[in-house]
Amino acid sequence: MIRKARELPPIAVDAALASAVILVTILELAWWIPARDPTAHAKAIDYALMTASAAALALRRRNLLAAWILSRACAIPIALHVVYGEDIGTHILAAIMLYTIAEHCSLRVAVAGLLAEYGLITVNVFTPPISGQFVFQGFYYFAFLLGFVFFAGRAQRYRRGLTADLVDQTTELRNEQELLAAQAVAVERRRIARDLHSLVIEGIERMAADTATARLELATNSPDASLAIESIESTGRRTLEEMGRVLSLMDVETNPEPASLSTAGLESMP
Repeated sequence: MIRKARELPPIAVDAALASAVILVTILELAWWIPARDPTAHAKAIDYALMTASAAALALRRRNLLAAWILSRACAIPIALHVVYGEDIGTHILAAIMLYTIAEHCSLRVAVAGLLAEYGLITVNVFTPPISGQFVFQGFYYFAFLLGFVFFAGRAQRYRRGLTADLVDQTTELRNEQELLAAQAVAVERRRIARDLHSLVIEGIERMAADTATARLELATNSPDASLAIESIESTGRRTLEEMGRVLSLMDVETNPEPASLSTAGLESMP
């Protein structure tokens, strides 16, 4: 299931996150905040700001700066208690935005984003009513929460960098391996070509010597003339067979059927 989720398009993942945050904030505004404070009632502006703030998640991969500005602009009146909603929904949104900044931005930008998110959340400490619980949440709880999210994002960035480096190294090694293999094939082909050249020259020289011997034998009507002619035939056949074996080595990578030289012509000789 996790693998299938990773295969989803990024826009689908961001839309799902935005929808989840919007659902949480709607439940929060409609049920949790009134249950905690019966005098608090969310207005249309509250739902609109929370929805716009969460919808900014859909832009975080295309334009992170615009998404962060939009979400934080909507969160400022929430943090100042101008509207209701400073609870789970906004904290989830802040964590997601900070994680994205830490993952995709440089260290300086990521630290600036961390301080901005932390400062925006701790504004509640200085907004009446001030209590020990608010101080604890503002300075300690959220420091730990945002710090954890920040380091998780940086770890993901480091992992992505290592993965990219490994992919590059693997590609480079594969290219070098293919280059070395091609060079080895070229060297082997040159060696075979030299062997083939030597084989042909040696066979022709033997046949020339046997031909000269046969000419002398025929001139004297010697009974050994037929033996000299048979030697020429045997030398030619042997040379062709050896050439066929050498050529089959050269064609083994490009032709599944090894090359061969026919000796039918020689075999049909009287």
